[in-house]
Amino acid sequence: MNKKYENLTIRQFDLMKHAVGLDQVGAKPKHGKYTAYRNYFCTCGKDTNWETLVECGAATCHNGDPSVYYHVSADGLKFMEEVFGFKIVEGD
Repeated sequence: MNKKYENLTIRQFDLMKHAVGLDQVGAKPKHGKYTAYRNYFCTCGKDTNWETLVECGAATCHNGDPSVYYHVSADGLKFMEEVFGFKIVEGD
């Protein structure tokens, strides 16, 4: 596993799962691959947990006004794949 992610908290990992929809009932891989129907998390203002994910490279951030959108980065998706043992791809 990537050492830069060794200090992530369970809450931060749960936020990443939520952003790609892996926390939804029935969300599971098919044939070793999970297709994420989304990849974002919207907040009103900056979020400390997400900012930590951005700092370590697991997420990216897009500032709107007043919303802030966080996305799991390609690196973050690779990390999640290592943890779960299946490929995660973004849907259309």
